[in-house]
Amino acid sequence: MELIPLSDINLKVEEMYDDPEKGYNYARISIGPLNEGYGITIGNMLRRVLLSSIEGAAPIAYKLSGFYHEFTSLEGIYEDGLQITMNLKNLVVKLEDSDFKTLYISKTGPAVVRASDISRSADVEVINGDLHLFEITEPIEVKMEIFVAKGRGYMTDEEVKEHFAEITPGGAHIRDYITIDATSTDNFMHAGRDIIFIDAFFSPVKRVAYKVVPARVGKSSKYDQLVMEIWTDRSVTAIDALKEAVAIMRDRLTLFDMLDDAVEKYHTRSEETQQQVQMHIQSRTPLTELGLPDLVAEILQRHGIDTIEELIDITRSGGLDHIPHIGAKRKESIIEALERWLKERGEELFVETATETKVEVAQDDKLNEDISVLKLGSPVEKNLRKAGIETIGQLVELINQGKLTDIKGIGQSRAQKIIEVIQSYTGAKEDAEAVSAESVSEDASIDVLGLDDTLAKILKSAGIDTVAKLKAMVDDGSISTVRGIGATRQKKIEEALTAYLEKGGQ
Repeated sequence: MELIPLSDINLKVEEMYDDPEKGYNYARISIGPLNEGYGITIGNMLRRVLLSSIEGAAPIAYKLSGFYHEFTSLEGIYEDGLQITMNLKNLVVKLEDSDFKTLYISKTGPAVVRASDISRSADVEVINGDLHLFEITEPIEVKMEIFVAKGRGYMTDEEVKEHFAEITPGGAHIRDYITIDATSTDNFMHAGRDIIFIDAFFSPVKRVAYKVVPARVGKSSKYDQLVMEIWTDRSVTAIDALKEAVAIMRDRLTLFDMLDDAVEKYHTRSEETQQQVQMHIQSRTPLTELGLPDLVAEILQRHGIDTIEELIDITRSGGLDHIPHIGAKRKESIIEALERWLKERGEELFVETATETKVEVAQDDKLNEDISVLKLGSPVEKNLRKAGIETIGQLVELINQGKLTDIKGIGQSRAQKIIEVIQSYTGAKEDAEAVSAESVSEDASIDVLGLDDTLAKILKSAGIDTVAKLKAMVDDGSISTVRGIGATRQKKIEEALTAYLEKGGQ
């Protein structure tokens, strides 16, 4: 089948209108006739670009007098922070000459605050002025700042913070820019604090639909007619959005103009580089060739160790000690298998040996006490008693002989915990604890730890405002139960506490 000439393909706008009442701009176009299969190819590609890549503007953060985070409730305002955030996400604005803008609202209640109450600005157009933001139920003055910006697609609140460090003037962080911008306006709140970031959907395109219907050319009906329908939020017309999508596709397809250069580089690649690539491929030996027990191999693969070369590197650096369920016996079997494998190739393993841990006991009279006083937990205590360990003295002797991890169920992490408990119970850590207790006073604010504003705000909203409270929750593991504190933020807190204590609480 011959390709249909461009001159024979008709592009027609079938319907186009703007509907302020329903809140969208609409257009329907048709393209045809197209060769068979071209309709769905072009339609699907345009639809994906329209929904994901058209530039628009959206609220990315706000400040409201008396609100400290999105879960705040304030007397005199009917909605809570979460409801206001959800309402604000529906605000449709158009930025003309800037990528970032601060909008202001100041109103005295009782009154309903709508988007039309936003102060007028020459380069900002509020599209849906009748949007309900919140209701003031008391005779109080409420001030609000809304930060809007241009972007593409969807961003989480965390991505919003990172992204707007790049587009603000001079590459400043958004907080710096907001402080400069907002404080230049008289009688408004001091900016830079209590900013509530929100996730943002920038795309002005709300919906795209297409269908492919048969088209006739001469006597044949094996051709396509593409019909596309586009709805936008009225900040951009459907036709302009389509133009931008086509421009994006055309720009990306020009990459293939460099195809000849890519082919030439492929042919001129040196033979040495080819050999290096081949050697790299050959150096990846599957873990199965080591002959390890199935369970051990499964544990290693579950932790991302798929080749013998990776296992060698981890074993040499002592990394096996940090892999759960790899105890002393399994570690020994891994080392023996690696040594055999390397010996056949004329190499040696050279495992780094960790410094042997010795337990010092400050109070000898506690050596004869039963291990139950250490409160090590039922599984650990049970395994120790099975091995004939009944007293603290016997346990200390076992540790100093380097045989604690030989006991079933006691790996490297549990062994380290046992050592810390013994040293603490027998008084070997009294001096260190005294320093820590002195450093962590009841009055020391968490501000001294240098945590980022968002993390500090989460802690304070949960009532954790001093270093002493924070350290207590970190020590007993309850910090992970605080809403908004995941593994990454917990690690940041622990690092900040450690650095603070090492400096003597200064």
